[in-house]
Order: sequence, then structure tokens, then C-alpha cells
Amino acid sequence: MARTFVCSDCTASSSEPGDCKCGGGALLDLDDPAAVAMLVEQDDRVEEKVKQRNLWIGVAVGLVTIGAVLLAAPQVIVAIPLPIPFANPIKVITLMILLAAGAMQVANAVLPARRKFPQLKQTVGPSSAVARMRGPQRGTLITVAIVGGFLVVVGVGVSVLRGIVGDDPKKLLPEKQGAEGANGEAETPAPKARYREADFGVVARGILTLRGRVNIGDKTALLYRAPSGDLVLCTVQPDAATSVACDELRLGVRPQTARLVEGQSEILIHGVTKMGQTPEETEYGAFRADGSSYEGDIGALTMASDRPTLPPASATWFSAELGGKKTSLTRKPSGELELTREGDEPVVVVLDADRGGPSTGQPMAFIGTSAVVVVFQTKQGLSGVRVDANDIAPL
Repeated sequence: MARTFVCSDCTASSSEPGDCKCGGGALLDLDDPAAVAMLVEQDDRVEEKVKQRNLWIGVAVGLVTIGAVLLAAPQVIVAIPLPIPFANPIKVITLMILLAAGAMQVANAVLPARRKFPQLKQTVGPSSAVARMRGPQRGTLITVAIVGGFLVVVGVGVSVLRGIVGDDPKKLLPEKQGAEGANGEAETPAPKARYREADFGVVARGILTLRGRVNIGDKTALLYRAPSGDLVLCTVQPDAATSVACDELRLGVRPQTARLVEGQSEILIHGVTKMGQTPEETEYGAFRADGSSYEGDIGALTMASDRPTLPPASATWFSAELGGKKTSLTRKPSGELELTREGDEPVVVVLDADRGGPSTGQPMAFIGTSAVVVVFQTKQGLSGVRVDANDIAPL
């Protein structure tokens, strides 16, 4: 009887042993059971790989289709009758599995596995090696089952929670109980903040650097330098109708050399007007806030420090007597800016974790006869509050 030899690569057959002309190696004898088992196993590997691919195609089709239906027309799934508890998540998972199975069957029909030696499949029984080839498909099915089960559990949990809390997830949070007073009744909750952050304007924009501070009568002059290098002068008069006024200066001095002058009855700014090659050639000048030149003896002027001493860091922004009552403004660690007056209930002015904190600068308080002004740096610019015997208001 003639023997048949085949190539495991190109499937070419021959009646004589030897190497295949395609370069695939030695021809295999079909009368050798080991060779036949190897060829069948090779085809099984290819077939299982294709089936696994088609299974994932089916899973993707099921997920995408059901996801699109849930987003576009969820009422379609809701309308399917299923009189059992947790019907909607079960319907979603069931439809997803059915669509995935159907899409997998279609993929198997359209994109089937091509066995090189289909006639050999029936000649050998399932071997341990062939059985191991089915492991990937079983693993994929187990993975899909786990994912599906997880989605079912999530769906059931969502349904249970919705039945308990409805559409308001805040009901899951524990209710805040008011602290009980001495009489056993719940105390009144803390009052809401009187102002919002947006209620606070700025008297000068930008992150300003303080370059000088002098007191002139009942007002205080503050010299700032803006990030652009320009000079900004602010005057603070707590008891005046306009308690804080800021203006950008246009002077004939170099901004980096500008200094306030102490001991004068008017605000003067001193600085270099012309930089020379030597100190003797350098020219100086003094100017009023309106830009006019000071005609007096410049050499007799006393310069204020360009690094004024700031108040020490404290949670209490100020404490003073206004209208016969001890009054204080304190920033709590929670960010509440609280005003307290002797004999009155505390007033929460604003709740802002940054206002007055490390990122916005230490506030400065200016105490007058009938009012107090607190100036502080915010991220937008220089801002503040004014407190009198009756009220507190943003600048």
C-alpha cells in the first residue's frame, strides 16, 4: 500500500519521504499516529485561537450595543416585562449575554477557522495535549462570567439603594445632629456667613509688595510695588468716609529706589531720578503723591524703612473697643472670619480657606476712633474690611 507524506506548513503531499519544496521542513508520514496527532493538535490550536477571537468580538458587540441603548433609549429596556425583583439590571445583563452569544455565532460563521487537515480530525481521539488547547476558551468564558456576575451584583446593589434613598444620594450620609444644650434640646446651628468671597472687591489689583509705611496725622500711607514694577500708594483713614484709597503713582524716580519720607505733614516719596556712574553723579528727588516736585531741602529728609515691620502672625486680626464694646475679628482654622462683640452673638463674616491665610498674606489692622480697617492681600489684589460700632462691611 502506498504511503502518504504531507507538509505541516503548506499541506503539500507526496508519496516519497524528504523535505518539502516550500522550505517548511521534513514531510510527515500520515501512517505515523504521532505525526497525525501533531497535525490535529496544530489545527486545534488555530481553531481555538479563532474561536477565542470571535468570543471577544461577541462580548464587545454586546457591551457596545447595550451601552448605546442605555444612553440613547433606556425606556426600551424598561418596557420589557419581567415581574421579578431587580428586573432592570437582570434584563441588561441577560440582553448583553444574548447579544454577545449571537454575535459570536455570527463571527464563527463569517470568520471560521480554516483547518489545514480537516480529514484527520476524526482519526484521533482527544488527547491530553488537545484538551489543553481548550483551556484558553474556558478561561475566557470564566472571565466573561465573572464580569457579568459583578455587573449583576452592582446592578442589584444600585436597585436596592435606589429603593432606599430614591434619587437623592445625600440620604446615605449620616444626619448631622445638633449638639444638645443643658436643657437637652438641640442648639441652634451656626449662622451662615454674611458675605461671600465675591462680595470682597479690591482697592488695588495684583500681588503687591509693601515697600514703606508712615503715619501722617490720622492717616497711614502705604507704599507698594506691583509685579510690573509700578508704584502704588494707599492711604488708610479708618474714620473717613473713604477709609482706603489707592492710586498708581507716576513719578520721576526709579521705582526700585522709591522710599517714603518720615516726619512730614504731607506724603513724600524720595528716590533716584538719574543714575550716575558714581554716587556723586547720581541725582535724587522727592515728589508728592500728585507728581509735583518737593522744593525743600532733600538732604534734610528722613527716609522710612523699605522693609516695614509687619504685625506678628496671629489668628486675631484685631481687638479693640468700638462703641463701648470690646470687639475682635478672628480667623478660625476652618477659614471662618468671625466678628465678636461683647454681649452680642458672633457674626461669621465670610468663609474662605485662603483669605488671610499663608497664600494671601498677613492682614494689617488700622484702628481709628470710631472704626477699624483691616487690609489684607488676596490672590486678586489688595482688599479688606471696615468695622464700626454697628456693622462690618467689605471694602
